[in-house]
Amino acid sequence: MTVRSVSLKAGLSDSMLNKFLKGRVQSLTLDTVDKVAAALEVDPRWLAYGEGDPEMASDLAALWRKIDKKDRERARLVLEAFARTGTEG
Repeated sequence: MTVRSVSLKAGLSDSMLNKFLKGRVQSLTLDTVDKVAAALEVDPRWLAYGEGDPEMASDLAALWRKIDKKDRERARLVLEAFARTGTEG
């Protein structure tokens, strides 16, 4: 993938992504990380912090994008509850 193809798919400017990749911009907003992760089809947490599995996360990211934005907060809370209790809760 090229910077151009990622930026187009993410709906971002080429210059912003180039500046970040060249170190001229030190950080990205969470919204931008989400957009780039969606364009690359990887987990935003993996992209931002290197945590988790990018392949498995891409499936979850695709599901997440299918959830209506107004329902995402409730979905996040449910997932956090599952994460706290584990599989036996």
